[in-house]
Amino acid sequence: MNRQEPRLPSSSAGHRDRHNDYAKLLLDINEAVQAADKSSRGVIIRRIRNALEDGSKE
Repeated sequence: MNRQEPRLPSSSAGHRDRHNDYAKLLLDINEAVQAADKSSRGVIIRRIRNALEDGSKE
């Protein structure tokens, strides 16, 4: 495959964007939940839910 122009401008390549940040957040949450014991999983999930609820009130 021979392209005349790059898909992304060189200034954008390698930079984090919203999608990358979101994907990393989900991976980090999943890793934390999987690594925790049963009772700690509930704590993690409740804290995330509380943070989301608090953020929606702003």
